[in-house]
Amino acid sequence: MEPVDMTMYGLEKIAFIAVLTIGLAILAYEIYFYLRLLLSFKPERRLDNPLKRVKKLFTFVFGQRRLLDQIAMGSAHFMIFWGFIIISFGTLTFFGKGFSAGFRLP
Repeated sequence: MEPVDMTMYGLEKIAFIAVLTIGLAILAYEIYFYLRLLLSFKPERRLDNPLKRVKKLFTFVFGQRRLLDQIAMGSAHFMIFWGFIIISFGTLTFFGKGFSAGFRLP
């Protein structure tokens, strides 16, 4: 069942785009502020062992390895983390439908 399209001369889409633009402008300013702060620090060698770093990324960030050592708290954190990852796909779909009613993720 498709929702009823209640746009009045595209005003809802204009409001959506306006709010989204304001939000993206604030995000861009914050990124600029923190990037400028980070670039003021002394450079560090982080590209020395890329394969090892990518493996650690998947192990510790996506796999939540260190947290899973503590069974109760770690498993709860693991579920919350992946729950938010799944919810973010719903949010992405929501924003996509703001631009195109038939938008869906594969």
